[in-house]
Amino acid sequence: MAEPSPALLETTPEEGSRRLALEWIDQACAACERMRHPRDEEALHDLRVALRKLRTVLRTYKKALRGGIPRKRRDRLKELARTTGDARDAEVQLAWLAEVRGALDEDAQPGVEWLRERLVERKDGAYERLRSESVPALAALLPKLRRDLERYEIEHRVNEAAREPRFASLTAELIEEQADDLAQALRRVKSVDDEELAHEARIHGKRLRYLLEPLRDQLEGAREVAKTLKGLQDLLGEANDVAVRTRALRDEVESAAGDRARRLALEAERDDARHPARDDVDEQPGLLALVRLTHQRRQELYESLASDS
Repeated sequence: MAEPSPALLETTPEEGSRRLALEWIDQACAACERMRHPRDEEALHDLRVALRKLRTVLRTYKKALRGGIPRKRRDRLKELARTTGDARDAEVQLAWLAEVRGALDEDAQPGVEWLRERLVERKDGAYERLRSESVPALAALLPKLRRDLERYEIEHRVNEAAREPRFASLTAELIEEQADDLAQALRRVKSVDDEELAHEARIHGKRLRYLLEPLRDQLEGAREVAKTLKGLQDLLGEANDVAVRTRALRDEVESAAGDRARRLALEAERDDARHPARDDVDEQPGLLALVRLTHQRRQELYESLASDS
């Protein structure tokens, strides 16, 4: 019978980091399989989480992994992970639109419906690209990463003392460094317009939480700190979603104005000049109402972050 594996904190840095990476590879593989089923609404979310945590391990424990994964494969993983963003962004904005639509006036509804249709088309196209291109590519890449990591060689000289486990001490150093990076990033966020700085803080907070989460049952206080970081991540995550929405709405306002102008021009060409255009649907009131809601939420989130910092 095989002996039980040592606890994660008792392993060497190379063993511990490889264990973590292999766990997220397995979860990403499972999520890829679930992506084949359109009714599984959580598959994309779980795939993105697994890929983020895998990439965090590969980045954070890069020295401990000793080049276990070739650079070309790391770059390919990064490229494929990025392709999952468009579908997720469209889903988030559609969920927000459904949430706020009922509170808007009747004259806002044409603009809301115009935007909803565009987002649905965008989401469907993004999912089609994922299922036909990105997910099959990931399903081919992830087993290769597993083979890269599941075995490694150790050099040991006879009569020399065995190397002492130090995954715990390495992780403690990394936690301290990441916590300091997070604190510095939060201090740089001075106003609601510091969206890039807030996004940077969000990334540092996420990386720190990903360091702590595997140790929740082994490290005293890790569970509580990870929970606090999850709250901060949720706040900063929504702030990032609002920032993305703000930029998108600015573009949509311009696009809707152009669409309406083209419709009116075509209608004028078809109709007698003495009669008004029949197809005069104005999306601007709805889009501008969404812009105002988004601006208000940006301010609320910044005030919440400032009070908690």
